[in-house]
Amino acid sequence: MYKTFIKIFFALSCCIMTVFPRTATAGTCASNQYYSLSKKKCLSCPGNAKCDGSNYICVAGYQAAILYKGSSSEQLGCEICSAGTYSPSTSNLCSKCDVGTYASGKGSSKCTPCPAGTYSDIKGRAQCLNCLIGTYTDKTGQSKCLKCGDGKYQPSQGQTSCLSVPEHATAIGASDIFGNYTFKCNDGYYQIGTTCSSTPPTSPGGRYGFIMTDPYATTPPPAQDFQIIQNHPGYSSIPAELKKYCKDN
Repeated sequence: MYKTFIKIFFALSCCIMTVFPRTATAGTCASNQYYSLSKKKCLSCPGNAKCDGSNYICVAGYQAAILYKGSSSEQLGCEICSAGTYSPSTSNLCSKCDVGTYASGKGSSKCTPCPAGTYSDIKGRAQCLNCLIGTYTDKTGQSKCLKCGDGKYQPSQGQTSCLSVPEHATAIGASDIFGNYTFKCNDGYYQIGTTCSSTPPTSPGGRYGFIMTDPYATTPPPAQDFQIIQNHPGYSSIPAELKKYCKDN
């Protein structure tokens, strides 16, 4: 009697399993699949992702594409991170690059520190900015540039140091934004290149420029705000529309 009962039990069990197969749940899918909560079944691992039979995680440089349905949501695969953002291999989310760093292209797994002479002052930059005239930075990964201090100046952008003001000269700055961007020879001295001499030049030669209180002005400043000087070191950075006010002699 007992043996007959056992045979009938196993027979019924097989029939039940055939008619009602086991429902897939998280953790029961194959290693190259993941379990979909909305569809309640195992699905193939999406592109640019790694699956473990329950969930999937996007590879570095990608984030999960999310579909929102009311109060619920579901991952629908992986999408590439945009420029200025990154995602390591342990995350399903693209994050903005921190200040002092950047990511120039799509699909970055990490951000790169800004080179010396450049900076990034906000999160999510795709490229760093050059230090302005009168400023510099000699370190990488900076969120701001330093102003050229006393006795120093810098007429060019994107620099890693400041130049020393020549003897018998005074550094000149433009505003709170800029540091010292040029210099002016003291009374009784003449600028020749990047030096000041007490001997007037015997032959002017070369190009003349002017020292300006605003290096980005688009109209000539009042006469009292500029001084004609010889071989101005920052002439190349003067906007084209202002160069017509310089003289050839």
